Amino acid sequence: MQFCPYRVSHHCLGMQEEQFWILLSKKITGEASPQELRMLDILLLADPSRVTMMENLEEFWNSSSPKEKAAAAQNAEEAFLNHMNRLKSAKLEADGELHPSISPFPEKKIPFYKNQLTYWLGSLLIILGLVIFFASVDKKEQMVKVVPNQAGNALNEVSISPGSRSKIQLPDGSHVWINSSSKISYSKSFSSKSREVYLNGEAYFEVVHDPAHPFIVHTAAIDVKALGTAFNVKAYPNDPTVEATLIHGSIEISRPGQPDAPKIMLKPHEKLVLNRNPEPRVSGETAKTSRIEYTNAASVSLLKRNRPDSEIVETAWVYNKLAFEDEKLKDITRKMENWYKVKITIESSRLGDYTLTGSFIKENLDEALKMLQYLVPFKYSVNGNEVRIYE
Repeated sequence: MQFCPYRVSHHCLGMQEEQFWILLSKKITGEASPQELRMLDILLLADPSRVTMMENLEEFWNSSSPKEKAAAAQNAEEAFLNHMNRLKSAKLEADGELHPSISPFPEKKIPFYKNQLTYWLGSLLIILGLVIFFASVDKKEQMVKVVPNQAGNALNEVSISPGSRSKIQLPDGSHVWINSSSKISYSKSFSSKSREVYLNGEAYFEVVHDPAHPFIVHTAAIDVKALGTAFNVKAYPNDPTVEATLIHGSIEISRPGQPDAPKIMLKPHEKLVLNRNPEPRVSGETAKTSRIEYTNAASVSLLKRNRPDSEIVETAWVYNKLAFEDEKLKDITRKMENWYKVKITIESSRLGDYTLTGSFIKENLDEALKMLQYLVPFKYSVNGNEVRIYE
């Protein structure tokens, strides 16, 4: 996260405001790290008027029921005015100035906060959106159970149902965003020499730096080792490839069961794609001396620079965005199956090979299919959770 010293420029002030609301939303929902809380304190010192805003918005959030919070997102102005009325009523009662039969805001009187109302309401819209997003991430459908590993030790297992996404915090403070139809398992205490997580599906990791206890993500095809970094691993069992994308820090990728195989180090904004079923190639003059090699087994590519994480295709799902770039329709529909909890069948190989770029944010399944129809000339039918795409 960038920080810009205050009283420098309008651009810096704008960055400060954006950072303030994001950090405040994370503080309210308990998602802020110690470093982010310190950053928030700095921003509060830079502008003491933010303290009052923070106190009132925290009061609003803590005093509201889940249903009221959802309604507030739909009608922020009314919710905020009602809350401010309650605050003033409480203040007047405490000061002995409120008569039971007198409204705290008589008609034709200007509320004490009117001069700041426009700013407050705009701020509330921002904070509600951010708070509801951060608060709801942990409340997606997830199933947690305890399972034994091969050594007989108990592991926490978190399974995410199709069409859902979730976020959890590991015992060491690291955060994991888990995508649809995915499952992770981990030790309850992380008390051993290394912090080990087992992944089936896709997850985004923000790892707490701890050189003494390396962080390792195990999948069926690759192991990913990190000390403190942010990266995405996609390893669905039915996908033909396995992917690891590094956002910042460094990770080391190895093949399980192949200790002598060369390890691959990724730099920030690099992506590894491993082909589960590489094409075999026989080398050597005779069958006795021939050796089988594999082509197109793995490749490392560089992500496009100067993009926020929410615009990076590999991590856009963390921000509730289904993104695709230069991907075939048959690969896009595989993503859509997890996203919308459906089974999609493309009945034409010609249609499946169309290459597209785009994203879905709030579109439902029908809206998403109609958007794709603008780019690809297909027809479709939906029968329950079954979708047919045909010419």
